[in-house]
Order: sequence, then C-alpha cells, then structure tokens
Amino acid sequence: MDRLRQRLRQSLKRPTVQDWRQTVMVLGAYGAIALPLALHYDLFNWSPWPANQFLSWAGLNLILGKFLLPALAEELLFRVLLLPHPSETVRRRTMLFWLGVSWVLYIASHPLNALTVFPRGNPTFLSPVFLSLAGLLGLACSVLYRQTGSLWAIALVHWLVVVVWLGFGGGEALLVGS
Repeated sequence: MDRLRQRLRQSLKRPTVQDWRQTVMVLGAYGAIALPLALHYDLFNWSPWPANQFLSWAGLNLILGKFLLPALAEELLFRVLLLPHPSETVRRRTMLFWLGVSWVLYIASHPLNALTVFPRGNPTFLSPVFLSLAGLLGLACSVLYRQTGSLWAIALVHWLVVVVWLGFGGGEALLVGS
C-alpha cells in the first residue's frame, strides 16, 4: 500500500517543460497513426458539434467530465497504480511484465464496460479497430508515463483523444448506436 501511495504522490508532481514537450510529441505520434486508421474504418468522421452545444450541459460534460472519467480514472488505474514509476528501480523483465498486464487490462476494460456499465459503447467498444486504437492509446500513455512519471501528462493525452473523437469526429453518434 505504501508503494501505491508513493506512486500516486510522485505522479502528481508538476510536469516540467520537457515533460510537456514529450506529451506533445507522443500526442502527435498517436494522432499521425490513429487518425488515418480511424478515418479509413469510419471511426472518425469530421462532424464537429455546433459551438452552442459546447456551451451546454453536454459540452460541459464533454470538456470537464471526460477529464475525470475516462481520462484521469483510467490513467490512474492502468498506468500510475500498475506501472512502476520511473523513479523506481525495477528489472526490465518486471517492467515489461507490468506494461503487458496494464495494456491487456486496459484494452479488455472497453468491451467489458460496453457489456456491463456502459451499454452505449456496444458495439463500438467491441470493434477490433476501436480496440486496436484504444490499445495504441494505452501504449502511447504507457510510454509517456515511463518518460515523464506524470499522471497529468497521460491524463491530458487521453482526455484530448476522447474530446476530439466525441466532439469533432462523430464519436458521440457511434456511441448512441447509430
């Protein structure tokens, strides 16, 4: 329990300028890979919400609510608590083991959520392409966490991906089940 508290405390430190540079680079790399795939497989269709919708309750939920869940909660669970913090000395084999566990659990959480607590995610969250993109996001956040040790950096990346997909890429329509 002490180790988990220590990981949490270390992950909450303010990111450095270098951490933010790494964040922008990881986000750019993720976007460069994910966007063409999402476009090709119709998981991203440019259809931004009207400006007034961003100022509504739905917009507030998108902008603020999605930072808390899924971004902050999932990154806390699947990265900060499961992965050794960069300040911890661990063997490479141990690190790779926990990266694999974290990654598999993160991917598996999406169909599990769609089949239980978030039925709006069904069938999108069961799509192999969606799961591949989610897996890529999980990998990107894991790499970024190993580089920065910052919950804020990985939560920001996760949040931006969700907000862009839901608010600009037609993700909301996919979750409604259309």
